[in-house]
Amino acid sequence: MFIAHVGYEVTADVARRLVDGVDPKIVEQSCAASLSVEGVTAAFTKARWSGRRLTIEAVVTLDSDTPLGDATHTCHLVEVAILGTVPEARTVHVTPVVTEPGTNMSDKRSSRWFRSH
Repeated sequence: MFIAHVGYEVTADVARRLVDGVDPKIVEQSCAASLSVEGVTAAFTKARWSGRRLTIEAVVTLDSDTPLGDATHTCHLVEVAILGTVPEARTVHVTPVVTEPGTNMSDKRSSRWFRSH
């Protein structure tokens, strides 16, 4: 029985990776790591396996008055936070976007919007 259980677990993991499936917990962890960085007002993340490499893409929202140099630094901090939180990640791409003045970002954790399947 134990052998059958282990075989099922391994087969399920391999099959999920063959179709580039990513555990939803990884997407949630990367989103939470992005939001932990000061200056990030919202974050959307997706992840994809490419062979044995996990690539995470994050789109982080910053205030419209954020200077370019600060935005670049914040993106680097997001990258470091994700790599520190998701040990499987090998590559992280971070794209900053700015909010329009007066925009209400009531749903800061909308990783479902940008999740890979």
